[in-house]
Amino acid sequence: SGSSGSSDDEFAAKAKTYVRFMDSPGTYGDPTPNKPDPDDLHNPGNIPGHAVRQQTADLATLIDAAAAESGPGASAPYFMFMEDDFRTCAGTMHAVTYLVEKADAVYPQWLGVRFSYGMNGVVMRRKDLPPFAEYLATHVSRQPPDILWREWVEGRREDVRSHTLGRKVLVYKWNLMEHVGEVSTFAVRPNRPKWPRCYDQMKEVWSLSTAEKFDGLRCDDVDVSPCVKRLRVNMEDWRGVTPSFPWTRQ
Repeated sequence: SGSSGSSDDEFAAKAKTYVRFMDSPGTYGDPTPNKPDPDDLHNPGNIPGHAVRQQTADLATLIDAAAAESGPGASAPYFMFMEDDFRTCAGTMHAVTYLVEKADAVYPQWLGVRFSYGMNGVVMRRKDLPPFAEYLATHVSRQPPDILWREWVEGRREDVRSHTLGRKVLVYKWNLMEHVGEVSTFAVRPNRPKWPRCYDQMKEVWSLSTAEKFDGLRCDDVDVSPCVKRLRVNMEDWRGVTPSFPWTRQ
């Protein structure tokens, strides 16, 4: 139809302006290509198989490219993780702009801003990317990328703390991205809970650690957590307008 064609033309015009594809420079690879794959249905240590190791190496390469001084992201202050099997919920980008502005005001040293789950729905500062890329590349064969990210956020390891310096990730109260499909790099797990949908509460996301869940006990009257001054987060420093999004009125 004519309206569909017009919509497609508008999308193509925006993509031409804002989207840039690049071939992987192959900066990082799998250091253990001959390592046997684990049985993903009986893998309590989450040991990564070859496909997941390559995924981690590719992610480290992507982050390294985004952080490069002369790369495609050289002029961008932020980096957002988004997996290709997620879609944004209506209003996501408006909300993310608000969240980053609020994070800068109430907790200027933030390590990340999370508004979804998985290796997805997280904003980092571009200047924080190189050490995380190096951490991923160093531990390709030890754990999958989402667990390496969890270690980065929790900061229990000395090789993490020396870079993150105890900084926290701010978590939005509502989930703003939705998983589509059932296929994963890991084998299908028949007893796995259903993925959260648009605007579900981030305090109830089963796949996130406590450090990345919304703290509904202490912060239910605001929209980001942590929210306490003891952790150097001062909600009173937010002087901007808090948008009244439809999902906040449910």
